[in-house]
This record gives sequence, structure tokens and C-alpha cells, in this order.
Amino acid sequence: SPDSSALLISARPYRDRTDERTVLYDLELDQLTTVIDDYALALQWLPDGERFVFRSTAALGDSILIKSDVYIGNKSGLDYHPLTKLDVNTLETPEGANLTMLFLGSTIWSSDEQRVFFSVSDEPFAALPELIYSVDLAGNLRFEADLIDFYTDTTVWPPKIIEILVDTADGNLYIITETEHQMGDAYYIWTVFRHEIDGNTSLVFEYNFPIRESYQLIKAYDVSPNRRLLALGGDGFHNVAGMLRVIDLLTGEVVVQH
Repeated sequence: SPDSSALLISARPYRDRTDERTVLYDLELDQLTTVIDDYALALQWLPDGERFVFRSTAALGDSILIKSDVYIGNKSGLDYHPLTKLDVNTLETPEGANLTMLFLGSTIWSSDEQRVFFSVSDEPFAALPELIYSVDLAGNLRFEADLIDFYTDTTVWPPKIIEILVDTADGNLYIITETEHQMGDAYYIWTVFRHEIDGNTSLVFEYNFPIRESYQLIKAYDVSPNRRLLALGGDGFHNVAGMLRVIDLLTGEVVVQH
């Protein structure tokens, strides 16, 4: 929580979906309280420290997710309800984005404490495509961005959104993505986009892996306390050492590389 007095924990017993739940651990009282009788994904505290947003899912078989919405809840556990009721047949999408199913990715509360930003894709583990939407506390949905516009016909997969970050100073969103190409100068690409509050989206950082044997997946990321620097950590394949890049989000400059 913002005041470091509590933790939100989603629990899923191994191979047993009958006792999924989300609990609040009060660090001062050393006490656990169930706040949601379900497994909550992408939990994010609101700045007031009393409420939080999350995405809920239903399952098909053992692991495939078939429905997801953004919810808001509070520490008491007495009131949690959906902010979205997404429907593939009515969701506003850009031209050419023919969604057949809906899967939510990253969920984040905006810096002005008025909107929740999240990504939507067509498949649970891929990005076909990934779009950015936001919703306010009254449930009003708004389309924000389509990152596929930044990629060419050589892209094997549209950009997979790893995380959506909010710049608390100016309210801009920073969107971390990775994607695979099949030809040209890059086999695999890391990118960071800036989505401004006026709706403009621009490229901040891009790193190209030229050959299959050298590419790495983004496995870790973090932002400095002043929200200025972003660290990206990669996991190497084929006996390739992992990679670290620290990026200045305002300039796009790489200030640390390892």
C-alpha cells in the first residue's frame, strides 16, 4: 500500500481452483483478511491507500483465460465491482483490428486518479493486436492508442505489451513492448513508447536484436523513484548473458548498459 501498512496478495493453490482468493495482510496487526473470493490479477493500489484496481478472469480448461474485466475494490472487502463490462461485439476498435476474444493485460491507475489504463489483446499469451484503453470510475470507456501503427509488414507479431507505467509528474504513459520480426535488420525488438495525455504516441527507445541466437525476452523492469529512469533486464538464450539497459524516459538516452 502507499503507506506501507498493508499488502494485497492473490493466492491460487497448486492445481486447485476451488480456493482462489485475494487477501489483505495488515503488517501492523499481523492479520490476514479475505477481501475478494477470487484470484485478482494486476493488483494496483490507488493513491488514497484505501482502494485498489485489478482485473478478474474466468478460466477455460486449466489455464486459458476467456473473460476479463477491470474491477475496483477496497480494503474492507465489502464492495468490489466491475468498472468495465467488455464485449467483443460492442468494443470500439480501430479499423483493421478484428477482435474475436478479449484478454486484458496490464492494469494501471492514472496519475490524476481519475482513469484506469489497460491493454486489450485477442489472445491470452500473444498480441493480436494489443490496444490501449482507459475507463473512469463511472465506467466510461475510452480508446487510447493502437501500437500496431508503429510496426511494418515484416512484424511477425504485433507488439506484446509488457507493462504500462504512469509518469506521476506529467501524467504521460510509458508503454514497454517487445515483438518479433521476420526480415530486415532486426529479429527481435524492445521498445518504449510515450503516450501523452493529449493522445499523441511517440517512440522513446528501441533496441534491435539482429539474429535469432542473440535475442532476449524482457524479464524484469523498474522505474526510479523520480520516475525519470527506466531499467529493463533481459534473459539470454543459447548461452548468451542477460542484458541490462537503463533509459532516460525524457530523452530516450541509454545511461547504463551491461
